[in-house]
Amino acid sequence: MLSITHGAIAVSAASLTFGLGTDNPLALGLALLGSQLPDLDTTTSTIGQICFPLSNWLEDNFPHRTITHSLLATAVIAAIAFPIGYHFNHLLTAAVLPFGHLVACVSDTLTKKGVQLFYPAQYWAVAGSNPRRRLKTGGAGEYWVLAIAITVLIFSIWINNNGGIFQNLGQNLSLSSAVIKTYNENAENHHVYAEIGV
Repeated sequence: MLSITHGAIAVSAASLTFGLGTDNPLALGLALLGSQLPDLDTTTSTIGQICFPLSNWLEDNFPHRTITHSLLATAVIAAIAFPIGYHFNHLLTAAVLPFGHLVACVSDTLTKKGVQLFYPAQYWAVAGSNPRRRLKTGGAGEYWVLAIAITVLIFSIWINNNGGIFQNLGQNLSLSSAVIKTYNENAENHHVYAEIGV
């Protein structure tokens, strides 16, 4: 997949899942960075050009979509990210980096070639048994996936900026617990009013 597609999928997935939805720019930026890390194994990718000495070494020693597209790489990224997140008291934010990497690796299983997700095992993980139904990198199917991911991201950020999915759902269903929670969160800083229908 293209780097923009990886980024859109990972950021929208992080926005939907972490903390039951987030619009935190740091978390979304880390998800974006994590989604680019699998392509460190090629010097033609954006991240490969930025980290040229490392990507050149990886490209010379490992085939594309093997070690950097594996659960092993996700575990290494997590082993680096979690101590840093613990030090700065942001474990949830630190978890977004390996999450973005994992989402990118899993999304590459939708392509014709797939990935060696369980490296060093030499098995190729692909989603779907029919190769004709898998996505071609840069093909029309990938652009549909990109459009859907961007739409989900926009919706997710909008809903998170408006209190999150549970608060919106609770308010639309007129649940008293949602009203009380909204009041408690906003009473000190805002004028809160309620319309009561009979």
